[in-house]
Amino acid sequence: MEYAAMKKIQLLVRVPGASPEEVHKGGLAAVAVFKEAGVTPLEAVEASFAREGWDLSGFDPDYEGYSAEEAEIAGLWDEAAVNAAEVACSDWPADRKRPEFAELEILH
Repeated sequence: MEYAAMKKIQLLVRVPGASPEEVHKGGLAAVAVFKEAGVTPLEAVEASFAREGWDLSGFDPDYEGYSAEEAEIAGLWDEAAVNAAEVACSDWPADRKRPEFAELEILH
């Protein structure tokens, strides 16, 4: 992945109940998932959309709009959302309800 490509888009991260500083930490955690995998957030969200198409097909095994590679990349979108929430909420008291995942959105 070329880092310059990430500068052309923005990854918007929302974590309900988190402060701006906590959301920033969560956003860094999400971006780290993509960087480590060598995938841009845009590639990951596009793969996630392809997965939605497969879902709408009823998970048809003959559906040709979703590849094994896209499945792996779509999983990174999910992983980034979970990691963002975990990091953003890491300093919260144990009894405070935490979101399971952050809301991620691509802006460009």
